Amino acid sequence: MNWEALRNHFPDQWVLIEAIEAHSDNGRRLVDRIAVINQYIEGKDALNEYKLIP
Repeated sequence: MNWEALRNHFPDQWVLIEAIEAHSDNGRRLVDRIAVINQYIEGKDALNEYKLIP
């Protein structure tokens, strides 16, 4: 999934993602493919789960 598809599929939601493919361009890291780990209504819930990832 790419960023545009993710935004269309999960509008107005928080999502926890993993970058599957990425590259650098002029010192910026750009994500090419994304895997969705989970979706949330509240941002604090996404942050709490993110903190649990080793």
